[in-house]
Amino acid sequence: MKIFTCDRLNSGCTWSMTARTEELLMDRVALHLRAAHDAAELSPELVGRIKNLFRSPWLDDAAGSVDAIMREYNCDREPRCTWEFIAQAESMLTGNRAVHERELVGR
Repeated sequence: MKIFTCDRLNSGCTWSMTARTEELLMDRVALHLRAAHDAAELSPELVGRIKNLFRSPWLDDAAGSVDAIMREYNCDREPRCTWEFIAQAESMLTGNRAVHERELVGR
């Protein structure tokens, strides 16, 4: 079983497809690219790029699950905070966020 999500190739396209084999999936992807993205012909290089983007569905499920779990531990103070998971772990382990606070204020 393989899955392809078009967003990995064409940013902003939410189309995805799952198929039992790579060959079936490639056929469906080619049809989508022709219909939705006006791809008249798929070069061997493009076919290779596409096949490299195929994933097993359980890998995508696992990644999504980890993201959902770890979202709770992301720093919510600043989008570019370098502490991410460490900020919440520090708070849970020590009862405060002293190191994280110092980084935020630049000391």
